[in-house]
Amino acid sequence: MNHQTRNQSRICLLLCIALLAASAALAQNGDSANGRLSQLVRVGIFEVSIDGTVDHKAQVFQSPQPRAFLIRSPQLDSAVVLQLDGQKVGAMSTQHVNLGTDQAQVDSGYSLADEGQFQLSQTSLDFTFQGHSVQMKAKGDLLGFISSQDIRDFDTLWSERQHDYQPSQVDLNRIRGAGQGKEFRVVTYFGSWCPHCQKRVPHLMQIEAMLSDSDVDFSYYGIPRPPAFGQDPEAIEKEIDSVPTAIIYQGDQEVGRLTRDDWETPEESLAKLLEAL
Repeated sequence: MNHQTRNQSRICLLLCIALLAASAALAQNGDSANGRLSQLVRVGIFEVSIDGTVDHKAQVFQSPQPRAFLIRSPQLDSAVVLQLDGQKVGAMSTQHVNLGTDQAQVDSGYSLADEGQFQLSQTSLDFTFQGHSVQMKAKGDLLGFISSQDIRDFDTLWSERQHDYQPSQVDLNRIRGAGQGKEFRVVTYFGSWCPHCQKRVPHLMQIEAMLSDSDVDFSYYGIPRPPAFGQDPEAIEKEIDSVPTAIIYQGDQEVGRLTRDDWETPEESLAKLLEAL
């Protein structure tokens, strides 16, 4: 790992902890306001290693109040709870945890077994859990031109959200018809660090998968997080000021963009744009 990557991972890790602290101030009521975990949100920017090997099936969730991470791995008999206040590690029975794609629900009757404390290093959280050596660290960002398979390989969260999305078949057929023989390309600029991109880009990935028989080509470009965002040559050249942004080309000519509200139902937005040409 080079110096730049180490700094990026450290910044990403500390950023997430800082966001947890800020979110905690907004928590109002419910079990979490009384120091009890209740509903946790999935985050797709961490990788978990167990006994020195990356566990690609591990899922990481975060709680703003109390400030904590929950890790669920098929390799571990219990769920891991990392409490940021006091750097405590706890074990929770999996029967109290109901996992979803985007959230985890925790039963109010849970208890935590003390598993010691974690250590915060330059790039990771390290701890021992039920005899296993466990490490959680922030992933580096996806950068440059990549494929949808690269995004799926980055974190299972992206592929799970892709498969959960069901685009309109009517709009998919509209895109097939409008794009037939016209060499349309859709290039999506996004940040793997961006929560909005993590929710929206998988929808376009599903559209791509379901249009594999069409003449429309899809590709993706990963942009670095701020402040490097504004220094990326490709983003500057294409005048990308927000992510995700999809640029649609016919041949080499730009014919439209998907931005902001267009991502609510991207298949409808793309169909309208192509049919208008």
